Amino acid sequence: MDNWAAAEFMGAMLPNQRFLGNLIACATALDCKRGVSYSVAVGDSGRQSLRRLLRNKRTTMEGLLKGHIQQTAARCVGNELVIAPQDTTTLDYTTHYALEGTGPISTSKRPRGILLHTAMAVTTEGEPVGVLHMHAWERSAMETPKKDSRRELPTSEKESDKWIRGMKGVESALPATQPVLIVGDSESDVYDLLAEPRRRNTHLLIRSCQKRRVRIAADEPDSEGALSLLDAAVNAAPICGEIRVTIPRKGTKPEREATMHVRFLSVDVQPPLHGVRPKTASAVRVSVVEVTEVSPPKDEELLRWRLFTTMPVADFETACLIIRYYTLRWKIEQFHFALKSGCMNVERLQIDNLAALKNALTLYAVLAWRALHVTYISRVQPDEPAITILSETELLVLRTVSKRTVDTVADAIREIAILAGHPRYAKAPPPGIKRVCMGIMQLQAMAYGWELRQHHENSEPR
Repeated sequence: MDNWAAAEFMGAMLPNQRFLGNLIACATALDCKRGVSYSVAVGDSGRQSLRRLLRNKRTTMEGLLKGHIQQTAARCVGNELVIAPQDTTTLDYTTHYALEGTGPISTSKRPRGILLHTAMAVTTEGEPVGVLHMHAWERSAMETPKKDSRRELPTSEKESDKWIRGMKGVESALPATQPVLIVGDSESDVYDLLAEPRRRNTHLLIRSCQKRRVRIAADEPDSEGALSLLDAAVNAAPICGEIRVTIPRKGTKPEREATMHVRFLSVDVQPPLHGVRPKTASAVRVSVVEVTEVSPPKDEELLRWRLFTTMPVADFETACLIIRYYTLRWKIEQFHFALKSGCMNVERLQIDNLAALKNALTLYAVLAWRALHVTYISRVQPDEPAITILSETELLVLRTVSKRTVDTVADAIREIAILAGHPRYAKAPPPGIKRVCMGIMQLQAMAYGWELRQHHENSEPR
């Protein structure tokens, strides 16, 4: 496990290859001492070398991530389909007064920070394989144009271009022969994303939210279906089956089971009447899969997903598969959560240079993926030896503190989470990424104290 940082950063494109050893050492130190500032984690010499690297004008986010992206692409080989969820998160640096160049991150002018857009690779079973694309930007301090005027801007001049940029980033990261399904939430319901040229084996899956004009796809190639609004077309489609899903607990509302009706149909999405695009813009063929809750409980909002996908959907089984693929979008939410909370907490980074801060985010992104992957492995490979994810000292300390048998990965993750307050009772749900990160932080602090004590005892005069 000590060589993980070397594997992930070996291919990084750096201003000078002399930085590579320090980068690997700093990444290893940050992983071992999560929850503290990178200055404390890497020490004085590491802090100075990392500072020089992050502030170098030739250092870029793309260059720092290049090695990890190469490793991610290599891990994707052999998968019949890779799921690539993409999403945007805001990073709030309002109280970091020394940091200049940030922009507004909400409708209020006071909160300031940057936006981070990420696409990652996930297997169809849900394993987080790694980051494929990442870029950060700050909004202009200028007043946001009115909605009507924004609609007349080309997509390349709007934030919605991030979805197209993310798609191209995913394609450039993966081999041309690798099939990939790029998944986005309702914010990605952008016509120009659907219409953007892409590889034959690159497909899209997005949650629809716009009122669109569509033509029902006709069975005959030379015939045209009726033109209608999307709502009417979907509502007219027959129910092809139903599924049962578990709605997780939210706040004070308990977990519950829901029965969902499933519809699907094929439509040609017409170009919007507004916006800047060629008059010859053609319609885009997509499959629509809608899942709607039947008889929701009182005081509960009706659950409905309406999904666009460029993959063909011809039967109920395929429609259910598309629905399951969309649920994997949650992995990018978990990634951003790990990045902003737990042991990473990148919003607390005290770096007063904006370019250096963006570069540092790539380093922490690899660490966040690693935390997600360890949590995943603990659930799907629980019987692996605990030493595969812990050092000998950490394992010794965990056994001593817990006073329990800690032999497997599952044992280790459970006891680590309990250090952070996870309940011990037998039917407790599996620990989440936040508890695992917090527990790792506490375990590493205890292991550090243990090593200091051992060093002190060994250095005492006899």
